[in-house]
Amino acid sequence: MIPERLNWKGRFVVKMEEGEAHLTQAVPNCPNLVQFGRYSKKSIHAKVLSVENPPDYAVEPRCDVFGACGGCSFQHVSYETQLQWKKDLFLTELDTLFDRYPPRQTIFHAAEQKWHYRNKMEFTFLQNRDRERFLGLHELGQFQKVVNVDNCAIQLPSMQEVLSRVQNFLKSSELSCYNPYEHEGVLRHLVLRGSEDSGAVMVNLVVTEHNEEVQSLLDSLAELVGVESVYWTSNNRVSDAVIFEELHHVYGSERIIEKVGEYEFEVSPQSFYQTNSSGMKSLYDIIFHGVESYLSGKKGKLIDFYCGAGSIGIYLSELFDEVVGVEEVDAAVKDANANLKRNGIQSKFKFFQGKVEGLLDHPEVFEDADVLVVDPPRVGCHKKARQLIKSLKVPYLVYVACSQKTLAENIQDFLESGYELERVELLDLFPQTPHVESVSFLRYRG
Repeated sequence: MIPERLNWKGRFVVKMEEGEAHLTQAVPNCPNLVQFGRYSKKSIHAKVLSVENPPDYAVEPRCDVFGACGGCSFQHVSYETQLQWKKDLFLTELDTLFDRYPPRQTIFHAAEQKWHYRNKMEFTFLQNRDRERFLGLHELGQFQKVVNVDNCAIQLPSMQEVLSRVQNFLKSSELSCYNPYEHEGVLRHLVLRGSEDSGAVMVNLVVTEHNEEVQSLLDSLAELVGVESVYWTSNNRVSDAVIFEELHHVYGSERIIEKVGEYEFEVSPQSFYQTNSSGMKSLYDIIFHGVESYLSGKKGKLIDFYCGAGSIGIYLSELFDEVVGVEEVDAAVKDANANLKRNGIQSKFKFFQGKVEGLLDHPEVFEDADVLVVDPPRVGCHKKARQLIKSLKVPYLVYVACSQKTLAENIQDFLESGYELERVELLDLFPQTPHVESVSFLRYRG
């Protein structure tokens, strides 16, 4: 097969008589020997076994489980090639929108760190029908299979020793892992969070029950250098998601501290926080310089929708006299208030807890705003939230997105209601993957 078109999941698409084949680990424009796997009405999945006459940009993947693991999908090509693929994919996904509303400028920023950048990892324990136990990441396209991961090349180095200690514990212990077929077993997830600035690590062990062996593992992890915070979480639900039914703090600090620029942020087990710390500063610098250029020395009022722990508003705070944040999740609002206190800037801020669309009948809260920053979850803004944004007619709108699809859907609404797309800046926050962050700057023309 000779793959040509890349999709947003990082797979190349080849049209066949039987349907579309989606190839993982593919190299375009040259023959790829593939093995066919699962198929559905929409697509046929295939894994590349070898590439004939690979181009110069094809490289040896760094990770031993690349291709089996469902995490990274671009390790097999040079970083320069990854950037080009991402830029082309973004422009292809947005071509219809950009044909109608072309931005004056599109800028692409490479990542500062290509490896060891993730400050949060969720590893999964799994026990299969043959009673084999695993700790790692989900197999590509298989939610009930886990690939053992001994060393992850994209997590912060400070988190590696914790993963190694738990892997060794699993080899010497008979403690059961969760069996998704029978819905039983003790160990479910190992959630690690790290500070790139200090090297501190937070450990959260997710289990169905707490017993002596679980406590022994927690004691062992608390002894590791760099581990400053240890929790265990009870989760007995069937879903594979990390759900905080009961959260128990065991050792050390309740939060770890991450520094971004001149500001410090408290990170708790449930904090909403960018997974790339150095990339987070780059992202916030892009937003800061864009807003600073628009304000031209004037100070005013900032609205921060989906503000999470308040990090964007805090980072931009020196440009404004007043900041209004809106966030639905209670834990995130608590984090935001703690971050304001830590940075000594409470007087500028006002927080509203609730859904953005819930404020549709109270636009007076946002009167006289100069800039609106919108950083929604991957699914984008609710239709009613977009209605609110359009009704506010804030002079300058900054839209942050990690999904090209929802970006196109959302900002089209704004462009049709009087906004003009000045500039789009792309930032690679997720090297070795097909994902990219975008910042769109829109000015209201009426």
